[in-house]
Amino acid sequence: MLIALGILMLVAWMLAKFVWNVASFGIHLLLIVGAIAFVWHFLKGRVGRGGTPG
Repeated sequence: MLIALGILMLVAWMLAKFVWNVASFGIHLLLIVGAIAFVWHFLKGRVGRGGTPG
């Protein structure tokens, strides 16, 4: 009984760790994509308006 409970806890912990890593990766991916989009819009705006910041 105790061994089965231990295995169950281990499986649950591994699953939670996997889900957390995937979620963390997704959040980092969103942040990176957002940063790239921000820089892209900034550069496009500068080039599009003759080099004036805005």
